[in-house]
Amino acid sequence: MKIDLTSREFPTPGEQAGVFADVTTVPQADKRGRKYTYLVLIGELKATKTSGRRFTATTRFNLDDARGIRSLRENLQVWRGSNALPDLTDFDPKKEFIGKSFVAEPVVHDDSGKREIRFSGFKPYTGDAPLTVSADFVRVSSTPAAA
Repeated sequence: MKIDLTSREFPTPGEQAGVFADVTTVPQADKRGRKYTYLVLIGELKATKTSGRRFTATTRFNLDDARGIRSLRENLQVWRGSNALPDLTDFDPKKEFIGKSFVAEPVVHDDSGKREIRFSGFKPYTGDAPLTVSADFVRVSSTPAAA
């Protein structure tokens, strides 16, 4: 049996460079049982665990809520560096984000004992060498659905 003892490590606080590795939509129910669809952006941070693997962080936007859409639009304005947004009726988040480097401040989010790394605001990476998705990263869309 093998156990990953680095699974509970978290990156140091402060802004971190990263690269968007995947984009997916997931249904999620609230405490009252209402179902919502979330756009989830998955990024690999430049920071690594003691095992040498990169930290993974996520950010999510509720697509069924005006506040979630407004937050996504505000992040897109920062991301694109413009207050004027083009027509968003044909917005393709995979083309917009996957493989592109960003800078964000990750935080540890604790949801009923399940801890994950999230980031809220992000901006384009302006460093010398852009990051690339690591070869061992497995995209959500390429994993088989659970039975």
